[in-house]
Order: sequence, then structure tokens, then C-alpha cells
Amino acid sequence: MRWSYRGLGQADRVELYTQQSFVVLLWLMPAAFVLPVLGGAGLPGWLLAFLVTMAVATAVELRFFRDWREPGPLEQALLVGSALVAAVVLRSSDLVGYDARAVAMALVWAVVWPLAGARGTLAIARLLGVAALVGGIGTSAQSRAAWWVDASAGAIVALFVTAFSLFTVRLSVWIVTVVRELDEAREAQASLAVAEERLRFSRDVHDVMGRQLSTIARTSELAATLARRGDSAGAADRMAEVQGYADEALREARELARGYRAPTLEQEVAGARSLLEAAGITADLDVAGVPEDWQEAVALTIREGVTNILRHSRATAVRASWDGRVLELANDGAGAPGGPGQGLTGLSERVEPHGGRIDTTHDAGRFLLRLTIPAAATAAEARA
Repeated sequence: MRWSYRGLGQADRVELYTQQSFVVLLWLMPAAFVLPVLGGAGLPGWLLAFLVTMAVATAVELRFFRDWREPGPLEQALLVGSALVAAVVLRSSDLVGYDARAVAMALVWAVVWPLAGARGTLAIARLLGVAALVGGIGTSAQSRAAWWVDASAGAIVALFVTAFSLFTVRLSVWIVTVVRELDEAREAQASLAVAEERLRFSRDVHDVMGRQLSTIARTSELAATLARRGDSAGAADRMAEVQGYADEALREARELARGYRAPTLEQEVAGARSLLEAAGITADLDVAGVPEDWQEAVALTIREGVTNILRHSRATAVRASWDGRVLELANDGAGAPGGPGQGLTGLSERVEPHGGRIDTTHDAGRFLLRLTIPAAATAAEARA
């Protein structure tokens, strides 16, 4: 067992403090009983037996700290055996009265403190029995005439000492366990926060940069077509638009790198309309009346839908509508049906925990993206 706190976290400090306290109390309490009894006439036999018991108890205590589990049968047998031998030696000594009671209680403490982490009714009952036996044998040394009364009194006091030890040790072990679990939960929470931030950043990169790059690709393609036809002026205009989109993409990339910027519905609708019209697509986007708590989700849905339209469709018209609970974003140029992409999957993961639902419909070249919010959201907005 180490004694330095240097380099340890909070949970490790609490655990080390508890371990040190257990070892200190293992010796401090018996010393408070035994030291006043000692005289100056050499080393009595009962003291030697007591020190042997304390040495075994210390070894059992230190082993207990390795995994906070109850000592094994061999360790328990050695400790109980040494304590019983010490109690018999004490009973044969010339100590009487308070001196005998003090040493007997020190022996009880030495045997029950390292074993107080015992679990289960049978283990606790066994420990109480051993404590009563050690206390009874040792205490009966104070009076040869009334040994039964003395032994009974010693056993009762020993039971109180054992109950106190059980409560103290088990409470301390429980506190260490709780602190350790809280520390692990905090680490898990930090790891989860990092994972969520990475996922959020990947979604934002996909939503923002994907849309801008799709627009750049479509506009560049149009510029190349105009250049092949000899319309240099039109091609130059389109490339100027590409430069503007690239600058906008760079600005948004810097904002993403600096931190999270929640999209506003008004900005997203204006941006989507501008991008669609630049690509030659008619845009009818009317989403007035969205509850404030759901404006970000609607903005993200429009962003993802417009990104997919620019990237995967040959749409000529796009329409977005809001009817109080449902956002519908439709286009007339959908390609072959396919499975949900990363963007739509990520969008579903964002809204489903809050009661929202993402649905898609593909029919005869028309693609419909639908976001449905819970009825409670509109009711709360109406009350507000």
C-alpha cells in the first residue's frame, strides 16, 4: 500500500485515504487500550501473543485492500486462531479487572476490524460469534470466582465492538465504491461528450460543406457548358458565382472550426432559395409559423433536403410547406430510389429523441421529404 497522494485522482485519493485510515485505526484503537496496562517488568506472555495477533491482522488488512473483498478462509482461520490463543494466554495471565477487560477488547478489535468487510448473514453471524468468544475468554481472567459473569459481560461488549466495526468498515467501503463509480461515470460522460461533439461536427460538415460543394459543382458544370458553346460572358458570370460560393463555403468552414453555430430558419430558407435559383430551380419555400423549439430542426431538414436535391436530382421545381405539424419538402426531379444516406440518417437521429419523425416518399420521379413534430410542441407554442 502506498502512502503518497502525489499524482492520484480524486477517486484514488479517497481510496488511499480509506486504506490508510483502516491501518491506522487497526493499531490506534488497541494501543489506546493496551499501553496504559503495560508495566516495566519485561515482556509478558500475553503481550507477545497480542503482538502476533496484530501482525496477522495487519497482513489480512493489507491483503483486503488489493481488491476490497473478504479475506479467504485460510487468512480468516489464521487470524481467528491467533486471537483465540492470545485470549487463552490472557486468561492465564495475572491481569485482572480493568486491565484484563482492556486487553480483551483490544484482541476483539484486532480480529473483527480486518474481517468487518464480510458479506452475507452467515459470515456476519460467524464473526459475531468469534468476537463474543474472544471477548468472553479474555475478560474472564479478571475474576476466577465469577468467571461466567465476567465472560458474559466481555462477550456483550465484544458484540458492540463488532457491530461498530461492521458499520464503519462497510460504510467506508460503500463510500469508496460510490466515489469510484461516480469517477467512472464522469469519465464515461466526458467520452460521450467528445463522441457527440465529433458526431455533431461530422453532421455539420456534411450538411454545410456538402451543400456548398454540390452548388459549386453544378454551377461549374454549367459554366463549362457555356464555355463550350462559346458564351464566354455567361461562363465568366457562372465562374464568378462559383467564386462567391467558394468564399461562402470557406467562411462557413471557419465557423464550423471555431465552434457550433446553430442554423436559424430564416437564414437557412434564404440560403436554400438562393442556391436553388442559382442552379436554375424554381423555389417555393413557405415555412412560416414553425414553433421556436423546432425551428432548428426544420432548418436542418431544409438544409439536408436542398443538399440532396442539388447533389442527386435533376429537379426543376422545389416546394416547401408547413401545415402546423408537418414540414414537406418536395422536388420533381428525383432519380432512382435508393436507401437513406448518411445525411438523412443523421437528421433522424437528431429529431427522434425529441419526438420528431423523418419520412421520405419516392413516386414517379417526385421525391418528398417530410418532418413531423409531436402534437405537444404545437400545443405548447399555442399556449405561449
